[in-house]
Parts: sequence; structure tokens; C-alpha cells
Amino acid sequence: MASRALRPTLLTQFLIFVFASAAVVSAGLALAARDAAARFERAVLEEVTLQRANAVGRLFVRAIHSDWRDVATLAPSVSPGEGAAARPALDLVVGDGSRISWAGIAALDGTVTAASYGMLEGGSVAGRPWFDAGLRGPFAGDVHEAKLLAGLLPAGPDGAPPRFLDLAAPIPDADGRAIGVVGFHVNFAWAQAYLAETAAMVGIEAVVVDRDGTVVVGPAEMQGAAFDLASMRAATVGAQSTVVETWPDGVASLSAVAPSITYRDLPAFGWGLIARVDPALLAEQRAATTLRLDLGLAVAAAVFAAAGLIFGWIVARPFDRLSRSAEAIADGRDVYPEESRRTADLARFSHAISRLASRGDGTGR
Repeated sequence: MASRALRPTLLTQFLIFVFASAAVVSAGLALAARDAAARFERAVLEEVTLQRANAVGRLFVRAIHSDWRDVATLAPSVSPGEGAAARPALDLVVGDGSRISWAGIAALDGTVTAASYGMLEGGSVAGRPWFDAGLRGPFAGDVHEAKLLAGLLPAGPDGAPPRFLDLAAPIPDADGRAIGVVGFHVNFAWAQAYLAETAAMVGIEAVVVDRDGTVVVGPAEMQGAAFDLASMRAATVGAQSTVVETWPDGVASLSAVAPSITYRDLPAFGWGLIARVDPALLAEQRAATTLRLDLGLAVAAAVFAAAGLIFGWIVARPFDRLSRSAEAIADGRDVYPEESRRTADLARFSHAISRLASRGDGTGR
């Protein structure tokens, strides 16, 4: 009797099976769901980061395009022969110098005939890249340090000469031939701050690189440097890309490459933009996704276990009652057999016990 008492009942075994199955299935689903969620999250984050990279790059060059429109509008309306008479228009363009550091008009020989606040008037810009390229057509040039203006404009915060982006366009005569050049020096400090602020608004860090992989606009510690990163290699060949890589600061980040940033008729700088996502964003999103998955699986497991408990109670409990009736009859007690028609098996079992009980009291055949 002792050994029989230790044996689990059908209901107990059924519930053990249900709970064990729920645990195994939940664990398997948790592993599969987390893996699928991680892949989906990575794909979504890559797409979002790439979209943000393209948006920030477009906003950045769009801001520069507004300066280019000033150059393109001014070029056919002025002449090198006007001399200082053109200075008020140039002064108006430069304003306080926070965005445009210098604007000037140069004749064919490179002599500056008019310039903002008179800076460099009478000097020569012959041989300067913006002037030589501007004689041939619309020009946009990469960041460079001030040469002729180094002693006329305030130095940067680090004491280095001011740096500029160049915009230039030819001044046409009545026949469309170039008779001079209008040139703007865009303040690099403004461009750097604008890019950083725009990128921060959408939760990324951005750097602009040229086709050599050199950082043109970006954080001060990266300015003018080239790094052996997969994203920068992709930018040099003009390939759109997303990759997780370790940056020079030692932090692994998701990098997205917008290989070409242009806007309307702005002369091409040949730039690409690399967006870097703060790794904390990855961790936060992963934690939130994992928590939602765990909660969903816990609820599903609880529902599954509850359903099993109810099913077991409904189906297995009658077997327990029938077995007790059969045991009592076997012991010779005057017990009316438990009847159950819940399932075909239970109905046959109940009927068989009833027949045995009938034979036992002499009424059977």
C-alpha cells in the first residue's frame, strides 16, 4: 500500500507534463523570439540611422546652398570695374561674419576690386584655388586654413587661423565670358556647429568626409584626420553602408554611410556623411524589447498552464473518482459506482465497474 500511495495520480502526472511542456516551449520560444527580435531591431535601427544620415547630410548642404544662391545671384549683377561701389552689397552678405567670413570680387588678373569691409582690396588672389576654379565655372571647395586673411580675421578658439569652405562663380560679360570671380569664404566654425546641432536633434553623431576618407567637417578631435574604418572606406568609394565598428574613442557603434550629399545646383563637394548612433540607444532599445518579450512569454506560459490545469481537472478528476469507487467495491463496501459520460473512455470504464458491482451482489449474469 505504501508503494502504491507514493505513485502519482493521473492528474498529477498530467499536470507535471503540462508544466514541463510549458517550461520547455516557453524557453524555446524565448530564445527564438529574442533572436528574431534582435535581427529585426538591428534591421530597423540600420534603416532609421541611414535615413537620419541622409536627412542630416541634405539639411547640411541645403544650408550651404542658401549661401551658394547668394553667390550665383550676385555674380551676374556685379562687375570688377565697379570697384568699392560694390562693397555695400558684400558687407550685407557678410554681416557679423558668423556665417560668411569674407566676400569679394576679383578681376581676371586676380586683383580684388571690392571686398567686404575692404579686406584684401587691391591685393591679389591669383593662384588661389577658389579664384582659378571660379574662372572656369561654379566651384565649391573643401575646408582650408586662411592664408591671405589669416592676419585680418580673428583666430579660432584654439589659436589656429580661421578656416573656410569656398564658394565661387564667374562674373560673365554680355557675351557670357568670364571677366572676374565672386568668391565667398563660409565660416567653418559655423558649418561645424550647424552639423553637430542638426545631428544631435535626431540622436546621431555625424562626420563629413571627402573621397580620400579625410574628415572635412566633424568633431574637433577628428578634424582633418583619416581613420581605417569600414564606414570611411565605404564613403571613399561612394557605397551606401551600415556596419557596427569600433571608433577611435574605443566605443563600438552602428555607423551608416550616406555616400553622396548634394542639393539642387550646389556644386558638388564630393562629400559623404557618416552617422554614428550612440551605443546607449542600442542597449535601451534591446532592454525594452527583451522586457516586452519576457512579459508576453510569461503571460502565454501562465495561460497555457492554467488551461492545462482546468483541462486536467475536468478530464483526469473523473478517473480518480472512478478508481476510488472500484477500490471500494473491491474491498466489499456497499458503494454505488461513480458514473461518468464525459468521454467515451470514461463511459466504458464507468459501465464496466457498474457491471462488476452488479455481479458482486448477485444480480449479474
